[in-house]
Amino acid sequence: MKIDESWTRGNLKERIDKALNESDLNKSNLKIEDLHPIDQ
Repeated sequence: MKIDESWTRGNLKERIDKALNESDLNKSNLKIEDLHPIDQ
């Protein structure tokens, strides 16, 4: 097993897209404060 395989949790972009789609955020007008709840 490669190091990066043990430390990653899948495709980051897909996970971010999923979290944004599941949120009630206005994706066309995001602010840094909006992203805090889905940061982790």
